[in-house]
Amino acid sequence: GYMNAAAPMGATDSSGNNDFSSTNNQEAGVDEADIFQVDASHAFALHNDRLVIVETTGTAREVADLPLGGAGIEMLLTGNRLAVITGIRHEEASALYANAESIPSRSGDSPLVRVTIYDVTDRSQPRVLRDISIEGEYLATRRVDRQLHVVARAVLGGPELKPPSDGVNLSDWYDEQSERITAANLDQWLPYVYSRGGSDSNAT
Repeated sequence: GYMNAAAPMGATDSSGNNDFSSTNNQEAGVDEADIFQVDASHAFALHNDRLVIVETTGTAREVADLPLGGAGIEMLLTGNRLAVITGIRHEEASALYANAESIPSRSGDSPLVRVTIYDVTDRSQPRVLRDISIEGEYLATRRVDRQLHVVARAVLGGPELKPPSDGVNLSDWYDEQSERITAANLDQWLPYVYSRGGSDSNAT
């Protein structure tokens, strides 16, 4: 199935002249993510698992170099808000979000798409405002107005089912698997969304 998670980007600033080139967008009013973003005074780049910010006025100089804690995929810049999309695994999520490790049905290898919202008002000191991870493989990100839409493809969950072993009575095996499916709650089927902002940390 597909998951589409929308997150507010927060307030934006409207100051400054747009005398710089920006990412080419396919639709008016719909911003697309990229590995490189610029504004009137800075360039933002994803390099492997790091976010690098370079001041471009005068002599170019690096003002920030941050580890992302995952493989950088894309990002979107809106005023003083920077949304960085990274790929992580469930085992990494358990270290980030308080309740993630308590979900036994999730594999340590399962991929997640993590979105970290930074306040970059001070370009040399990006500050994390919020981060959200959704189970699945990354497909796309778009920003419309102040809403960030992230689309990920996740497999359907469900209870752990056992393949039939040699010599097993197939009727009994079928009944046992049917009982497991019937007893499973909705949480076992749907992809998880993890979020953290300030002191908030939870899994849903």
